[in-house]
Amino acid sequence: MRLVVDTCTYVTSILEDTVGVVMTSSAKWAWYAPGNLGVRVVLGSLRECVESAVEGRVVRDDALWAGP
Repeated sequence: MRLVVDTCTYVTSILEDTVGVVMTSSAKWAWYAPGNLGVRVVLGSLRECVESAVEGRVVRDDALWAGP
């Protein structure tokens, strides 16, 4: 697990031998990353991303994504 802040991972090559899932709060990053970086992506809120980093696994709040 690696928490990345204040940089663009497309410009800074910090993702090496990525296995598993990458989580982001950026819809743009989530859209382009699979094709450009070859990673699987989970889109989450900032809170979900931070909680996932702390837990070391994907943490989702289903209430955020349930819709109306």
